[in-house]
Amino acid sequence: MRKIKWVIGVAVLVVVAGGIFFLTAAAGDKAAPISFVELHPEELANSISVKGRVESVEKTDVYTTLGLVAKEVRVKAGESVEEGQVLCVLDTESLELSIAQQKAELRMSQQSGMSGLSGAQLELDIKKAAAESCKSLYEAGAISKDAYDQAENAYAAAKIRYEEALAGLDSTTDVRSIAIRQLENQVRDAVIKAPVRGTVTAVYAKEGAPGSGLLFVIEDTERLQVSTSIKEYDAVNVELGMDVDIRADSVGDAVYEGRVSKLDPAAAKNAAGETAALSDAEFGAQVEILSPGVDLKIGMEVRMEIMLEKKDGVFGVPYDAVTMDAGGEEAVFAVSDDGQGGYIAKRIPVDTGMETDFYVEIAGSGLYEGIRVISDASDVHDGMAVSIGQEG
Repeated sequence: MRKIKWVIGVAVLVVVAGGIFFLTAAAGDKAAPISFVELHPEELANSISVKGRVESVEKTDVYTTLGLVAKEVRVKAGESVEEGQVLCVLDTESLELSIAQQKAELRMSQQSGMSGLSGAQLELDIKKAAAESCKSLYEAGAISKDAYDQAENAYAAAKIRYEEALAGLDSTTDVRSIAIRQLENQVRDAVIKAPVRGTVTAVYAKEGAPGSGLLFVIEDTERLQVSTSIKEYDAVNVELGMDVDIRADSVGDAVYEGRVSKLDPAAAKNAAGETAALSDAEFGAQVEILSPGVDLKIGMEVRMEIMLEKKDGVFGVPYDAVTMDAGGEEAVFAVSDDGQGGYIAKRIPVDTGMETDFYVEIAGSGLYEGIRVISDASDVHDGMAVSIGQEG
């Protein structure tokens, strides 16, 4: 909120206090000491301060569900890897034994099935020939209708048994083949490869220990971002694309450029899926680091200023430097020569603009670079004799 100093009743003060001032001044009293700011075009910024942690824009977790013992781990944390590079090899001896067993059982099942199928085929051929013979005899009147029907029924039953034998053989083959393919896939998956190019930032696989769950973390250490959270009363003012200044104690005075790249649409939630806090909720956000060749490392804590509003090349003064008269006109007081080797306060009308935590933008035809504006105008009036104190 901009601080405004009202000066209602100035005329009375000038007549009463002014009279006393000029009398005492004539008797040799010193002019009122003041502090001032010298105006120069500068950048004014309205920002909010947050903390965050550096992370990679792209992070890939490499998992396995096989639970096999790690036979060979080929990379260490900090190494760069290419896509498809072997990271780890799991021991597949038990899988290979299972594959051999499944193939042996498949061969035995196929042999047994083929034997049964051959018997069914032989019976089918015999029943078929008998049915065709009975048909000719029945048409010639040599056998009865019942005899002919019995032959046809026997042929139909033989056909069903043949089809069942064939289906059984196919089913056994399919089941065994699927089991073998699954085991072979597991053998293939036991060679753990890098799914992306990047830097290995964590290694959890250990030779001789079961490899299950997270084995490696691969990150792009060249493309970094900062993960942060923003209080609800600030989150309403933050927008995608806003500029961010990033600092870290570990890299000295360096300031890196960033940009708000992501804003969560809902407040952070707990494990139950409910808003984590009943009051003062926080919203997750991410800031992309734009500066090239930064010294920041993944995991570092940083301080950030999110620029809500920014103007360059404007004049800014402390809030107390601006006054407002009864008519609503805003003004500042400049230090002006009185022509006698001293200084007086000169009132200059201004328009105010952007506000920050400590400064307010001013503009007006009477302002110029280098002009000295009194820092606190609360007890100053136009033409008042002043002496220059400190700048600030």
